[in-house]
Amino acid sequence: MTPTKKTQIPSKLFTGVVVALSSLSCVAAEKHVHGHGELLIAKEGNEMQLQFSLPAADLLGFEHAPKTKSERMQRVRIQHILTKSQNVFTTDGACSVVSQETALPDLFLHSESDHDEHGEHHAHDEHGEHHAHDENGEHHAHDEHDEHHAHDDHDEHGEHERHTNIALDYQLQCAEDVASITVTLFNHAISLEAIEVQWISDKGQGISAVTATQPTLVW
Repeated sequence: MTPTKKTQIPSKLFTGVVVALSSLSCVAAEKHVHGHGELLIAKEGNEMQLQFSLPAADLLGFEHAPKTKSERMQRVRIQHILTKSQNVFTTDGACSVVSQETALPDLFLHSESDHDEHGEHHAHDEHGEHHAHDENGEHHAHDEHDEHHAHDDHDEHGEHERHTNIALDYQLQCAEDVASITVTLFNHAISLEAIEVQWISDKGQGISAVTATQPTLVW
C-alpha cells in the first residue's frame, strides 16, 4: 500500500479547501501523461466527491474520433463501464452514488466516417461554387486557398486530439465512515499505470498515489 503524506486541518476550513480542490481539478485536467491520471477527493461527514482526470489513450486506446469498427465498439464498451461506479472505484464503507458525470467528450461521440460524409457534402457544394468561378478565372486561386486553409485546420485539430483527457465526477452519500478507496478502473484500462491522489476530509488532507499493483488508498 502506498504511503500517504498527511496533514491535519481545522474542520472549519473544509469548505474553503473544497473550493480550492475545484480549482485544482482544472489544473489536473491540463496535465497529460499517458499511463498517469489524477484523482481529487473531498469528503465531509457522509458526503464525498471524486473527480478523475484520465488520458483518453488509456481508457479508449486512441485520442481521436473513432475510425474503425473496433474503435467504435471500444467507445461503447468504455461508456458502459464508466456508468457503473464499481468499475471505477469501491469504498470500504456503504456508499451510494447520488450523481455522476461520466460522458465522453464530443470528440469521441462521432466516428470519423461521420466527419468524412460531412466533408464530402461540403466539398460537393464547394465544387459547384468553384465551377462557377471557372468562368471568371478564379477557380485555381480559390482552390489553393481552401486547400491551404483545410491543411492548417487539419494540423491544428490533429494536434488537439493528441492531448485529450477524460473527466469523471462522482457524488456519493455514505451511510458510514469511509477510510479507504480502491481504484478498480485499473482492471479495465490496462495501460493506466498510476493515479496521483489529492484528498481532503474533515479529519485531514494528503497527497498520495495508487497504482495497478497497489490500487487502495487509506486516509
